Amino acid sequence: MQNFIKYRSITDVYADQVIQDYFQSDKKDKLRSLALFNILTQNFGPIPTELPSYFKEYFEKTSILPEWADLKKIQIAERVFATYGPQILMILCCKSLPMAYTCGNGAEVLVYTGRLVEENGSTQKVFRRLMETTQFVVSVLKEGGLSQGGEGIRAAQKVRLMHASIRHFIFESNQWKEEWGKPINQQDMAGTLQSFSSLILEGLAFSGITLDEEEKILTYIFGKLQVIS
Repeated sequence: MQNFIKYRSITDVYADQVIQDYFQSDKKDKLRSLALFNILTQNFGPIPTELPSYFKEYFEKTSILPEWADLKKIQIAERVFATYGPQILMILCCKSLPMAYTCGNGAEVLVYTGRLVEENGSTQKVFRRLMETTQFVVSVLKEGGLSQGGEGIRAAQKVRLMHASIRHFIFESNQWKEEWGKPINQQDMAGTLQSFSSLILEGLAFSGITLDEEEKILTYIFGKLQVIS
């Protein structure tokens, strides 16, 4: 258990360093911040050439899947999504994400960013949060999403930088409590793995959809790839 707890203090070292380097020159440059967030929210858009060279290096180094990733097995998992995509996305929005959002310390990030907070009677930000996550899942799970240059790879790369940017501004605000662990830490990402994989399998079973053992295992592995890509 102690080994698992320590991951609340571990984040994404590489992405954090890229973001730190980017904002180090002028921490109060709001236009610089808005420009970066605009780039990162365009999940699979091209990388602007005007960004510093270390961004290009980051995107090149993180464009390759882990050695244990088997593209043939990924293709089987893609077929599961092609067959049951609507059901999987429904389970994501109605089961996986709501359960993930009840995890107090991890969900504090969403409270800080206002993405789960009603604003003047409007739930538009909550809706946008759900749609952004849904689009990310589609980009990763679609056919070829995790192939070289695939939309899923690019989306995951940008999400890592988005998370690092959020951590940067949270720490700058001095409003984060140490007992929550670091924002968007590796333990929380492990919980995300569960909500994007085993909870999806559970929801499919409740819906009367039966997968064979290989499809179950590969869908679980695919969920892991979504989190760490």
